[in-house]
Amino acid sequence: MNSNPRSPLKAALAVELARAGMTQRELARLLGVPPTTLSTWLSGAHPAPPDLPSRISTAMGLERSLLPTPEIREGPDRATSHGATRAFGEVN
Repeated sequence: MNSNPRSPLKAALAVELARAGMTQRELARLLGVPPTTLSTWLSGAHPAPPDLPSRISTAMGLERSLLPTPEIREGPDRATSHGATRAFGEVN
């Protein structure tokens, strides 16, 4: 689990969601993932896919530079072990 519950991505996203008047649940729906999946990625409980900031930027109509890239952990617990890759339409 991430020891920093307020990751740079989560902090930046909170600002942009507030500006857009959008909830994290609504964003999850736009991304095509369950709200709990998005929440675990943003909290650091599970590794976020490397393209998450780009997907969020596209879904919200934001400049990509507004959202930092999440840290990628190496090893067997990478995104595919938590269904992240499958959530974006790729087959394991």
